[in-house]
Amino acid sequence: MVDAGEINRRIMTRVGRVLDYAELAVPNDKINLFRKLVLDEFGHSGLRSELAGLLDHGDQSGEDGRGKEPVTGRKGGAP
Repeated sequence: MVDAGEINRRIMTRVGRVLDYAELAVPNDKINLFRKLVLDEFGHSGLRSELAGLLDHGDQSGEDGRGKEPVTGRKGGAP
């Protein structure tokens, strides 16, 4: 089973590295804005909430393993 906490820790470790690299390249007057944008994209209002949604629904797969039962218009989903 995938642990959401472990995924988030790994993502934030890499985000921290990206922010460290950005300090070398982004002008000082813009680093705080860059930091805010990156954390928004990967934090609670971005990727982190999207992953939480995927992981919350990951165990609800249909008969075909793709998350939905086949819709064919025939009784029992027959092809």
